[in-house]
Amino acid sequence: MRTKNKNHVSVALIIIFSVAFLITSVLFKVYGITGILAQLTGTLLGTIITAIVTLLLLGVQTDKELEHEKDSGIFEKKQEIYHNFLKELEVITEDGKITVDNNKDELQRLIYQLGLLQMHADKEVAEKITAYVGEIIGIITKKSNPEIKSKKYANLSEKVFAIVELLRNDLYGNSTGVINPDYFYITLAQSGLFEGEIRNTETMKRLHEKWWNLFIDELKLKRNKLDYIFYCGDECEETDNTKEVVDYFENQNNIMFSLIISNKNSNRICFYLNYDYQTTPVYGFEVESKDKTDNDKYLYALPDSFSRNGFGNPGIGAKNIDSKYDIDFYGKNKNYFDFAKANENQKKEIVAAFVDEINNNIEEFLKNLENK
Repeated sequence: MRTKNKNHVSVALIIIFSVAFLITSVLFKVYGITGILAQLTGTLLGTIITAIVTLLLLGVQTDKELEHEKDSGIFEKKQEIYHNFLKELEVITEDGKITVDNNKDELQRLIYQLGLLQMHADKEVAEKITAYVGEIIGIITKKSNPEIKSKKYANLSEKVFAIVELLRNDLYGNSTGVINPDYFYITLAQSGLFEGEIRNTETMKRLHEKWWNLFIDELKLKRNKLDYIFYCGDECEETDNTKEVVDYFENQNNIMFSLIISNKNSNRICFYLNYDYQTTPVYGFEVESKDKTDNDKYLYALPDSFSRNGFGNPGIGAKNIDSKYDIDFYGKNKNYFDFAKANENQKKEIVAAFVDEINNNIEEFLKNLENK
């Protein structure tokens, strides 16, 4: 009770002193009536404006928090549905068939899963995934040739990985592209699970052509404009088309690449690179010359690591390609697997290292020739 009375007294004293302060200020002309009213009005307006702005800011903040909670909930639900979709797709297809009967209707189950997916995925994403699911069903239910069973798994990986990429991009928005199906095929080949199967010719031809194109591009960076030709035997003769060369290699097991590096005194000096399936690949130098009296100067201009063959085919000197650069495009050595599984930048680096070695030997040979 005393505390309550004390509070009342305090409030009364504050009011009395406040009124006394205002009266005294007016009497002694510290403030005029007009000044007090203006200040009170200004203070009141400022308080009202501050209150309105504060309410608006609190409202915006509340809306943002609610929106964030909503987005967070949707994101988590999308993750759950997308993960469950992949699990359900695996369960439905793992027996290699789609059962449709009164006791078990996997197709109906799959339709509902696609319906759940469309609740969160855009129309375009949902349509692409539905198409991939159709292709997956075709792959797993098709009676495949047992001799090329690995092709089934390579094709299946392509479709599944494509679906995963669509879902991942929809969730996180940072697409990096789909894994090339060749990568998975090469992984299977390297694993040794399907050693007795027919090799994937198309994959190997693509990789072989890719290697030659990178090789020529890297040489251009080192030696500017190139004057080169491919020799592939009687059927191919001469060409500069890498696709034609690889096609002929599939039939003849041999490619020879020849690059003109100097034309002096009616002598055409060439660098050549010879791939032969039956023997270790080599590269070296050859000279087309009418006068063979200066035979020795070409022989002694060769870098130390080259054997001296004398004039004539295959040239004046050559060396075996270092094992680390020897890629067997029939898919039987580690270098081939490393090249096949490398990304684009890594493929360039692999070829560029080989081109560096070749260019250094060319430069050394030409320099030695000038000093003879």
